[in-house]
Amino acid sequence: MSVHVPTADVARFVARGTLDGKDVETSMFMRRLSPPITQANLDIEAGRVRLFWDFFITGQLATDLTMREIFAEDLSPGSTITSTVALSVAHGFQGVSAPNHVAISFRLVGAALPRPWQWLVRLYGVPDSKVVGNDLDLSWANALRLGIRDRYTLQGAFGWRWSAVSMVAAGAPLAAGIAYDVTDLAVGSYTVSPMRRRLPGR
Repeated sequence: MSVHVPTADVARFVARGTLDGKDVETSMFMRRLSPPITQANLDIEAGRVRLFWDFFITGQLATDLTMREIFAEDLSPGSTITSTVALSVAHGFQGVSAPNHVAISFRLVGAALPRPWQWLVRLYGVPDSKVVGNDLDLSWANALRLGIRDRYTLQGAFGWRWSAVSMVAAGAPLAAGIAYDVTDLAVGSYTVSPMRRRLPGR
């Protein structure tokens, strides 16, 4: 189970799906620039994130990936606000997933991020059509990176700042999370890697 550490004015947005009978997810964080986070503004932002997936991200992924929902949760201390939005586009358009269901990893980039090499986000359902030998198709990977970056950085115009959240230090959860601004993405590696599965209750 992922670590849950209270983080003021920050929400986690989780895209949930299924691949090969296993639940998978990808998470991003955003900080509210004009607190507090409310049910209304979280619902609206979850709807915007849904559009990222429905009109861009899911379509770049494998046809045997089934996307279900965006789940958003306010991480502010004491908050229980959540929002769930069903995705309309369930499957990608790029053919079946690569053998072993490889993932593409992206490294979060920000001027203040400590240990910048450690901030990785993995996206599951890489299509077999986008893998040549043991490497990702460069044009596909770079276009996916730019599309994701542009959509998340644009949220500043709507009162949210794309963020990375530090929740652990020296292997122990922090009393409060620390949010750092994210300004860009870099492809972590063009070599394929095993998908990281997020399984409920594990």
